[in-house]
Amino acid sequence: MATLVCTYCRTRPTTPGHQYCSKTCARSAAERYRKPNNYGPENPDKRPLPTGWIMQFDKTHDAWFYVNTVAHPPTTTWEHPAANADALQTQTYEAPASSGPPAATGNMGGNIDFSRESALVVCDMQEEYRRSVHHFSSVLATAVRMIRFAKLVGVQVFLTKGRPSIYGSTVHEIEHEIAQLPPGLFGGSFTKTKFLGDSVELTDSLRSKRFRHAMFCGVEAHIGVRAQATELLKQGMIVHVLLDGISSRNKEE
Repeated sequence: MATLVCTYCRTRPTTPGHQYCSKTCARSAAERYRKPNNYGPENPDKRPLPTGWIMQFDKTHDAWFYVNTVAHPPTTTWEHPAANADALQTQTYEAPASSGPPAATGNMGGNIDFSRESALVVCDMQEEYRRSVHHFSSVLATAVRMIRFAKLVGVQVFLTKGRPSIYGSTVHEIEHEIAQLPPGLFGGSFTKTKFLGDSVELTDSLRSKRFRHAMFCGVEAHIGVRAQATELLKQGMIVHVLLDGISSRNKEE
C-alpha cells in the first residue's frame, strides 16, 4: 500500500483519512489560504474596512487603493471607504491625482470584460484524486486562488464532477470557496457520466450565457480537462488552460 504524504510539507507521512501530518501543517495551510493580497509597505490608514472591502497596493503609484468586492463588477477607489470629505483633508498622505486607481481586474492587459465575457471552469476536483493525482495540492492551491480571483473581478465559476459514486465529492477546500461567492457568481455544478466525456449541460450553459472565454483548472489534464476544453473550442470559445492549475495521475500527462 502506498504511503500517504502530507499535502502541505510533502515530506512527512500522514495517517489514512488525514490530509496533513500534524496540527502545525494544518494551521500553516489554513493561513496560506487566508493570506490577503495586500503586499506592500504598511498602510498608514488603520481604520477597519467595511464588510466586502479589501485593500491592495499599487506599485505604479506607490499607494494603497481599495476594492469593493460586493459590487458587480467590483469597483476601486483611492479613498478609504470609511472616509468622508473632511476626514480626507486630515490624512498624512494623498492619493495620486494623475489617474484613478487600478481596475478591480488588475493589470490584465487587452480589452476583455472579464465579468461579462469569461467563465472559470474547475474540473473534477474530487476526493479520490487527492491521493492519486500528481501534485494535487499544488493544483488545489491554484484552483482556490482562481476562485478568489473570480470573486474579485465578478467572473462566474462552474464546477464539473466525474462519476461521484467512484471519485467522490468535490474536495472541501473548493466547496468552502464556492460557498463564499456572492449570489450569481456560482454557475452551477455539472456531473459527467462518461469517463472520457464532457458535460453537455455545461457547454449549453456557457453558450446560453454567451461567454467568449473559458479559463480551466483541475484534473485530469488528458481526460476531463481536455474533453471539456475541446468541446468548447468546437463551439467557437477561446480556451485558457492554466499550466500550474492542471495535472493528472502521471507527471507526463
